[in-house]
Amino acid sequence: MEENRTRFVARYIERGPLSLEKLRIHDDLVSYSTNEGATHEFDAFEFLALISCHIPKPYESLTRYYGWYSCRARGERAKYAPVQDCAATEEQKTKPSVSWAACIKRIFEIDPLECPRCRGQMRIAAFLTDPKNC
Repeated sequence: MEENRTRFVARYIERGPLSLEKLRIHDDLVSYSTNEGATHEFDAFEFLALISCHIPKPYESLTRYYGWYSCRARGERAKYAPVQDCAATEEQKTKPSVSWAACIKRIFEIDPLECPRCRGQMRIAAFLTDPKNC
């Protein structure tokens, strides 16, 4: 479920500010038709000025977070979240995540849990987290 939400957000972010199917260019005149059927016509330089306002200045963030992801909401959740002791967080860090192998397989197109000799599925026996034991 979480993966579907992440893909939806990624598709939404990569979407352009206007549809190229609705854009027509005739000589120095740019026309753009809306879903309601209205057609807006612009001079070429006027159209470039309007569309360039979507390009952020260097080091300027255009991402705004509202609702659940806003700074205030995250701060409120952190304020009321139960306090965990250090022993519990260390145990959580040492437990392997099931999804790391799937991420590596998706990115590098190599299954890290596949045996190079017999092509069988390997399992994780242990994780060494202490550099003294390596």
